[in-house]
Amino acid sequence: MSDLPENPSSSETPANPPPVPTGPTETGLPPNIAAALAEFFSFVGGVIFYFIERKNPLVRFHALQSAYFGALGSIFGIILPIVFTILAAIPIIGWFIGIILAVAVPLFGVVFFVVWVIAIISALQGKEWEIPWIGKLARKHLAEGLFFFVKSPAA
Repeated sequence: MSDLPENPSSSETPANPPPVPTGPTETGLPPNIAAALAEFFSFVGGVIFYFIERKNPLVRFHALQSAYFGALGSIFGIILPIVFTILAAIPIIGWFIGIILAVAVPLFGVVFFVVWVIAIISALQGKEWEIPWIGKLARKHLAEGLFFFVKSPAA
C-alpha cells in the first residue's frame, strides 16, 4: 500500500502558490523578475524601475517599496555610526549608550539583510509582501500618484 493520503485535497497537501502576474511590462522582463531586480538593487533599482515601469502594479509596488527601504537603510547606515561616535566620547553615560549602539548597529544590518532577502523572494514569487510601515507607505503613494509626472495607471 501507498503512504499517500487518499484525498489529495486534504490539509496535508501544500497549497498551490498564486500565479505570477503576467500583465504587460515596459521593461520587457517578466513582472516577477523585474520586481525582484528592483528589490535586489534597493534604492537605485527601485527608482529606475519605478520610472521605467508605468503599467504593471507588481513591479511598481516592489520598485517603490525598494526605493523607500533602500533610502531608509542608507539613512540609518549613516546616522547610527555618527551617533555612536559622538555618544561614545561622553564619559560614563555616553559609554553605556555607545555599548548599546555598538550592538544595535550590527543588529540593524542583520535585520535589514533578512528583510531585503524576504522582499526579493516574495517578488520572485509574484507576491506583494509589504515591509512593515514601508509597504503601506508605498501602497499609499502608488494609489495617490507619488509624483505629478508619474501617475499610477488607476490614478
